[in-house]
Amino acid sequence: MKKSDNSQRELLKLREEYDSLKSSYEKLLSEYKRTSEALLEINLALNNSREVIFLTDKEGVITYINPEFTETYGYTADEIVGKTTPRILNNGVFSKEDYKTFWEKLLNKQSIPAWQYKNKCKNGKLIDVEGSADPIVNEEGEIIGFLGIQRDITERKKAEKALKKSEQQLRELNATKDKFFSIIA
Repeated sequence: MKKSDNSQRELLKLREEYDSLKSSYEKLLSEYKRTSEALLEINLALNNSREVIFLTDKEGVITYINPEFTETYGYTADEIVGKTTPRILNNGVFSKEDYKTFWEKLLNKQSIPAWQYKNKCKNGKLIDVEGSADPIVNEEGEIIGFLGIQRDITERKKAEKALKKSEQQLRELNATKDKFFSIIA
């Protein structure tokens, strides 16, 4: 066997390896571009959402807040990222038992659907909030963090209270009217 035949075989083998690596690289590059575009779209959605959205690590330390978090609570990302959620928004109303139950559910990989409670803003004002929380679980089934989504329902609660008061006044007025008409009849 000639030396040139061996060299040609080695060159062909190297060419095949190069082509295979190039193909793998192009696939990875294409996947990277798709992933980057998807992340940009998700980031745009999060940043434009009218819902308060925040992420924490598995210990409950905030790792991300969207602009609506700042709008609602008054805290900037610089002030809140790296802090534990309940210490920042603690209103003193959420009982220790409710708090314990809340975290037990999350740590058991259960979602917490919409529930209502009060949170404290940076300025000390208490607001009514409706929120949900979900564990973020990786492919191995391990909790790697948590997602919180909330909305300020303070105005809705005020409107509901005003409606109840108005309904009560209407019932009282109707009772008075009925009483009046029974007297004159």
